[in-house]
Order: sequence, then C-alpha cells, then structure tokens
Amino acid sequence: MRFNKRIQGGLLATAMLLAAVVVPAQAASAAEAQPAADAATNVTLFGITDFHGHIENGGYLATALKETKAKNPNTLFVGAGDLVGASAFESSIADDVPAMEQLKTMGLAVTATGNHEFDKGAADLADRIVPGIAPAKYVVANVTGDVLKDKVQPYAIETIGGKKVAFIGGVFGTLADSVSPAGMKGITVTDPIAAVNKYADELSDGNEQNGEADAVVALVHADANDLTGLDANVDAVLGGHTHVYETAKTKSGAPIIETANYGTQYSTTDLQITGTGKDAKVTATAEKHDVFGGEKGDTPLYQSDETVNKIYTDAKAAADAKGDEQLGTLAEGSTFNRGASKPGDLTTRGNNRGVESTLGILNGNAAKWAADQAGQKADIGVINAGGLRADLDPNNDGKVTLKEAHDVLPFGNSNAVITLTGAQLKTLIEEQWQPANAQRPVLWLGFSDNVKYNYNTYNATIDGKTVPRAKVYDLTVNGKAVQPTDTFKIAGNSFLLAGGDNFTVFQKGTGYVDTGYIDFDGFSDYLKANPGLEAPKARNSAGFSAVKLDGNTVSFTVSGLAFTTDEPRPWGIKLTANGVDFGNIGDLDFTGEEKGPGAGSVTVTKTLTDAEKATFLENAKKAEAIDGQSLSIADASVETLATKPSDQPQPQPTEPALALADENNNALKALSLKPNDKKTVRAFVKGENVEGTKIYWQSSDPEVVSFAPKDGQSGENGKSRAAQASVAYDEQTLLAHKDGNAIITVTATVNGKDLKAELPVAVRDGKIVKPSLYFTDANGKKITSLKLKKGASQKVWAIAEGKSVEGKPVQWKSSDPQTVSFAEKTAQSAPNNGSSNAVAFNAQTLLAHKDGKATITVTATIDGKALKAELPVTVGETAPAKTAPTAGKTAGKTAGNGLAKTGTDMTLPAVFMLIVLGVGAGAVSIARRQQH
Repeated sequence: MRFNKRIQGGLLATAMLLAAVVVPAQAASAAEAQPAADAATNVTLFGITDFHGHIENGGYLATALKETKAKNPNTLFVGAGDLVGASAFESSIADDVPAMEQLKTMGLAVTATGNHEFDKGAADLADRIVPGIAPAKYVVANVTGDVLKDKVQPYAIETIGGKKVAFIGGVFGTLADSVSPAGMKGITVTDPIAAVNKYADELSDGNEQNGEADAVVALVHADANDLTGLDANVDAVLGGHTHVYETAKTKSGAPIIETANYGTQYSTTDLQITGTGKDAKVTATAEKHDVFGGEKGDTPLYQSDETVNKIYTDAKAAADAKGDEQLGTLAEGSTFNRGASKPGDLTTRGNNRGVESTLGILNGNAAKWAADQAGQKADIGVINAGGLRADLDPNNDGKVTLKEAHDVLPFGNSNAVITLTGAQLKTLIEEQWQPANAQRPVLWLGFSDNVKYNYNTYNATIDGKTVPRAKVYDLTVNGKAVQPTDTFKIAGNSFLLAGGDNFTVFQKGTGYVDTGYIDFDGFSDYLKANPGLEAPKARNSAGFSAVKLDGNTVSFTVSGLAFTTDEPRPWGIKLTANGVDFGNIGDLDFTGEEKGPGAGSVTVTKTLTDAEKATFLENAKKAEAIDGQSLSIADASVETLATKPSDQPQPQPTEPALALADENNNALKALSLKPNDKKTVRAFVKGENVEGTKIYWQSSDPEVVSFAPKDGQSGENGKSRAAQASVAYDEQTLLAHKDGNAIITVTATVNGKDLKAELPVAVRDGKIVKPSLYFTDANGKKITSLKLKKGASQKVWAIAEGKSVEGKPVQWKSSDPQTVSFAEKTAQSAPNNGSSNAVAFNAQTLLAHKDGKATITVTATIDGKALKAELPVTVGETAPAKTAPTAGKTAGKTAGNGLAKTGTDMTLPAVFMLIVLGVGAGAVSIARRQQH
C-alpha cells in the first residue's frame, strides 16, 4: 500500500511552487530535457461512455479530442463501456464496423467493457470487437472465462508523459442478468468493487512481480453513485451505463465522473502525478463538457473532423442502400399507424400520442416476442407512444423494408424485462394520464394484444389545474382477471422500463434484465418470423364517463372504440355494463379528441326496469371511488361490431333440433382461432317444450380449447328461459390455448329425443405456410389408420390447412364400398370453416360392413397444390351392440376441466326469436366473420 498516496490539490500546488523557486536555472533546463522522477506531470484523460455506435456524433468528438490534446499533449482517449452495441442504424446495420473504425481513427487507447459489448456473447467480444477496435485495449477485472483469456485483461498500463497509468476495468455485478445466457457459458462475473480494489492494491504495493503503476484509474461501466466503495489506491474513476451526467467521490476523495450517452458529452480528468510507483502522489480533478448546445441541445459546439465524419457519411450511404431490404409483409388492408390528432386525416398521423394505435399493439407483441427469443419468457409486451417515430408502411405497398422498420424504432434502446405485480400493472395503465405539469395530458401505451381493460374517466383538479384522470377495471391478461398479488414479467425498451415518460411505477418493479436484444433488431426479426401481419380490427380498451341516473333512465358515454387513421371503422358495439344488457349500439361518433382516448364514442341511454336498475346500482357500488362522480361502471363487456348485425331471420331447427351460432346468431359449422383468443358460441334448442332443458358442453381436448368459468361452474344455474314457445339458447365462451384441433360437442334431450351438435375448432398461431391435408378422429387427434368392428360406424374428420382453404372442395373415396362406405352418399363436399383462411374441416361417418380392408382417400387442391391423404381401415369382428349415451351422461361438471353443463337462463327475447326462425336440420347456412 502506498503511503499517503492521495494528497490535496492545494498542498501539491504549494509544494510545486516552492520547488520552482529554489531550482537553479541549470537544473530547470536539465529537467526539461529529461523530467526528474519526482517532477509533477499533468496527464489528461479524454473520456466517453455509452457511445452506442452513434457515429453521426463522432466527427464532433474527434475535434473536441484534438483541441484537448492541443492544450495538453499528454492526453489519452479512454472509454467506460458500451461504445458499440445498441447502436444507431448506420452503425448497427454494419455490425458496428463504422463505430469501431471511428474509435480506432480517433486513437482510443483503452476502454472498459459494458454490458452491450456482450450482446452477442463473450466470444463475439473477444473475437470480433476487440480486434475491430485495435489498437485499443479492452479491460475488465470482474469478468473472467477461457474465451476472454489473452483477449481481455483485467487492466492495462499506458505510459504517457513519462508516467505509467494503470486502467482497471469493471462492469456492474449483475451483468449475467442483462445479457443472453447462451453467450455467457463458462463466464464468471464477480463484484466489480472488490475486483478493482484487488488490482489497485497490487499495482501500488511496490512489488514489481505483480505490476506497478504511478497512477491508477478505474473505468467501470456502472452508475457513478455505485462506485464510492473503491479504495484509496484508486486515483480517479470514470463510470457509465445509466446515460446521465453524474459525479461522486470515493471515500478517499477521488473524483468519479459519468457523462451522458451517444457522444453528446465527454469528460476530462486531469491527473497531477508526482514521483513513481509506490511513492507516487496523485491528485485528480474531473470536468464534464458538452458536445452540443443551443436551446434544444442539438447545435454542435465543434466543427466536425472531416476524416472521422467521412466514416459516418460512407456508412450512411451504405445503410440507405441496404435499407431497401424487405423484412416482412402485411396482410391486405392492414394498417399499422400511430395515432392521428384528427381522425381520418392522414396528414396528422403521429401527432396524437394519447390514443391506442395499431402500431403500438404490434410493437407490444414484438417486444414480448423478442424477450422470449432472448430467453426471458415475458407475459406482456409494452411500448411508449413516443418511441414510435414513423408509421410502418408509409407507401402502403404491403411490404416492410429494413429502413421503414428502423424509422419506426430509431433509438436503438435495449429490449429489457421487469416484473410488476397486478396492482402495479393497474397503476401503470392509470399513469397513461400524465402528471398535471406534463406536456401531454395523456400518453397511451401500446400493450401486446393479450392485455385488455376498461376504465372510468373523470376530471380532477391538481395544483389548481384541471386534468383528465382514469380508474382502471376489468383488467385481464390472456383472458384471466388480474389479481393485485399476481406477478407479470413485462418486456419493453430500456427507456420506458426505467420509468421514462413519467411511468414511474416501473421504478418499483423487480428483476430488471437487459436481454441484450436491441428493440429494432427484435422488431426486425419479428417481422421476418411473422409474414402477412394482420392489423387488429378492434381496440383492447374502452372508457366510460358521465354516468347519470334520472329515475329509471341511465345514460353514460363510452369512448375510445376506434383507431384514428385509415383503419376500418366499426359499425358499433355490443354492450353490457353493471350487469345490464344494453344490446347492440350503432351510430358511433368518430370525430375524436386529442386528450385521450380518441375516436369512436357513443352516448348510451336506456330506461331500466326496476330489476335492471337494482342490478345496475348494486354493481356500481363495486367501482373504485372517483372524485366528483357519484356513479361509475364497475364491470362491462364491450364487443366491437365490424358491421351491423343481420336483421334477416336466421335458420330455425326442425322440432326437436339443436343448432350452433356465434354471438351475433350467425350459424356456425367450424371455427379457426389463435392461442389466447376468446369466442362466444351459442347453442339454440327447438322443440315443443324446452323450458328447463339442460344443455351439456364438452371439449374433446381442454388443453387446446376450454370454457371460461361461468356462474360458479354449476351444472344447474336456475330455470331456463324458453318461456312462450319453443326456442331457447345457452352460450359458452371458448378459450383457445395452444395449437391443435378440438371438437366442441353440445347435447340436450328435448321431447325425449337425444340431440347432439358438433363444432370443430382449430387453434393455430397463424404461421401455417405449407398446405396440408390429414385425418383426425372425433376428438381432433391426428390418425393414420383405423380399426372397426363389423357393423360399427365412426366419424372421421379431414383437416385442410393452408393460406386459403375456405370453400375448397374435399373429395372422399372408399377403395371398397362393400367393406367401408359413407353414411352420407356424397362424393365430395366443401370444407366447413368459420374463419377466412388457415384451417378447414370436413367430416364423413364411415360404415363398416364386412371383414376386410379398405382405404379411405381424400383429395383437395390447396394454394394451388393437389393434396391427398389416405386412411387404411381394417374391419374385423362383429361389433357389440352400442347404447347411445344420454345427454345427462355426456359431460362433466366443471368448465375448468373443459366440460360445462348448463341450462342458464334460456329464455330467448323477441329479437332472438326472429333471428332463429327458419333453420332446417340438413341445411344450416354459414355467415363467416373474421375472428378477433
């Protein structure tokens, strides 16, 4: 340990002045020729951190460095990490070669590693980045592993002005949590303070065997305030990582400085070094300098160095050319835009950050996906509206280029994850309504499409200013109600997750991890992996305000029902609020407003029955208290209706009969859903007396499709409501979980007759690219052969998959009809499909006649490709007599197990009586709707 290494600058200056007085002229001349060992030398460190490949600023930095060297030739250019990685487009697209060329040209001598130097793994740092920035030396004392050996040292000693200055590197101790684990195998990360102190002590103990230096500087990629524990043998510290200017001191008084990011600031640290080795005395001062000034901070304070700037201009030209590379495609008619201040006016796109946008939802999905790819399984993705700087497809050609994608996300922020509780997630959404002094009253977040919520809006007076506010309710993730103690891993950019844009609840989150994936890179990869992206048709939130009750007449406004640019406008909504069914409501107002939540609003008025009024008020009591508002909405179901529901009567089953339809009473024969989708399905019963009829629901595979819990999951939920005549219905909400096929079976017994209806459901993630044709059994399980007993029958499904399968004929054939034939004597039939593409179903019932073998063949042409599937069938012994199961034995008792047995409140209102009229048992028409 050096004795009294650090002394105060004032004492040193006094000692130097006295020495100058007593030194003879001859001695002074000799000192100029050859500095004495105990002579004072001033070394200047020109320092930057978190450059992140912002090569547009490199030319200005180079000039600042030249001017610093002109003042003191003993100047050394050093860095504190993250000089590359998470870079600007022009550098990032060229794997940061331009950034490395600039740093090399500027003469970077030594730098610490940051976390972003490990973005692509430790091997990438050792084998690409280190040689790329040569002759600069990368140093880090607290990260070790074989791949770094001889490539990255704990410290480097540079001789300047005749003095040996040691630079010890470090990076924050939770590095492993901030980069992909795949690239850190065999790498050990320890406490940076302990590691730096260890080498600082060795370099100051007088033992030449373990190295000696005249001054020791720590270059640590960590917040300046986290470095105060460095010991007395450290003479100066340069910090980094947090992208802000900060200063602090070690316990012994050594200065710690951290400048802002992207080359917009630099530091100068002056080291006054007297003596050598163990006996050297050092005093240090540090100062911050701006590269840009002016009112907006974007006016260069230096002329740009031509040589260094040319690296930027050349890189920009190459990047602009490469920007034409196609990354992805959009579905026909899909628009991914930011919010407009004047709905429908495309010249105002991007001006309104206070509304939900299709582009925000897309980027929320992409953030979640990117975190998953980096090994951080996220529950939710999110992006701030200010992070979206351009619309995705400005020329509307359906193709997304690299430049178009980069224009959307130009900042080069890291993709990160953080964990919030359910209560904090609710607070996060409410923080969209900004503080009273904020520039914008509302900043809307773009959430992944598995997040849905409603909210009550109101005005509050804060600090004498009236501002909009909201209380969130009906918050769900993946269709499940969010509880305060639930936890959710949320993926987003590092700016937002650090509490940017006044979303301060993120600062109370836990488990923050930087994935090492740049948001733009993640977005680009998402576009490549998901061609034909289809824009959402409906918003995932709705607002309620101005709830009033005058006698039995209730009125309120529902808002935020539409997007604001050129997306298709919905006809209206199907609404339930505070337990009262308000039916289908049209005539939405699309003029919108800029203070949130945007276009698409309607004022609802209804005169309630006494029973409805009591229900409405009882539910209203559950709403969170709101300033100045006596009534609020506590629960609501808002379903966007793209078109006006059909006024035409729907087919009616013969007596008795059972038919299936969607929530708008359009008949269903099949469904295609995506994971996490929800879909309401209704079962209509026709007969002489259906009051009290029990309807049983069953999913063949609850892991693919199950039912939302309903009324305590009871099998008997009170009397049915068929009342006057002979038509009743019951409904269930289907929950889609994972890729697969399932058959929803609905049974009932009417007038002593057992009835059954089947609804095949395909769940796909939308990535089907190859057309295919295959068989499944009645449970949706793929089969390649079948054994039947003589006299038996078996229903078999043919599944067709491709980009477009709706209406394509499927032909069935038996190689030996005497052995196996079809119950329905049809040579071919069109596939039944409730969606517009992806998957279609077609079924036949096989009849086994005699012992033998037959091959069932199905053929279809999908996406221009002729397909064939064959099912070998073996018929054996006579089958035992079968007893058809009764409806009462068909299903289990809990919706949670994928089974539901309900007879819920089945009275059909007059409007549904008109809708159901005219269904024939053998001819059910299909009115297809796009699934949302």
